[in-house]
Amino acid sequence: GTTNASIVVYAIEDILDEPNRSFTVQLANVVNAIISDGLGAGTVLDDDPPPTISIADKALLEGDSGTTNAVFQLTLSKLAITDVSVRCTTATNTASTNDYTHTVTTATFPAGTTNATCTVPVRGNTVNEPDETFLMNLTLPVNATIAQLGNVVMNINTPNGGVNFPFRFTQINSGASLGTQAVINV
Repeated sequence: GTTNASIVVYAIEDILDEPNRSFTVQLANVVNAIISDGLGAGTVLDDDPPPTISIADKALLEGDSGTTNAVFQLTLSKLAITDVSVRCTTATNTASTNDYTHTVTTATFPAGTTNATCTVPVRGNTVNEPDETFLMNLTLPVNATIAQLGNVVMNINTPNGGVNFPFRFTQINSGASLGTQAVINV
């Protein structure tokens, strides 16, 4: 007679990063045999990588006064079955902390979502200056990895590109011939 038999348990494939899962199989209602150990344990090993976190570059006009929020959009590459979080930290580049509020915050993706934000207040001013940038660094991911290493750039745009062109107008006499050019000195 037969002394061994196999029981096949199928795992359902998915793309979710999840913990390994354990299960048990219990033998019961045996006919013409005695069960010496009727409990078997199995483990479904997860083979899916965790989601990755991406952040988009951002640009905005700083305004002349008050603050304008720079809202950075963060995206997960796929749904997660647990909350995902990441630390967002600003760093100076050509903009200084006179131009924005240094921010250290944690962005959280609740389980089942793929979008989160980090917000940084940008200070308005009337100073005539070129466009400036600061950096947003992502660190300390939980239940995910960071898709892009390095810094994300935040452009603070000054209206008209921050360049003020004073000019003098050279007068053209109304009797000038067609094709006479006016020269504008900047």
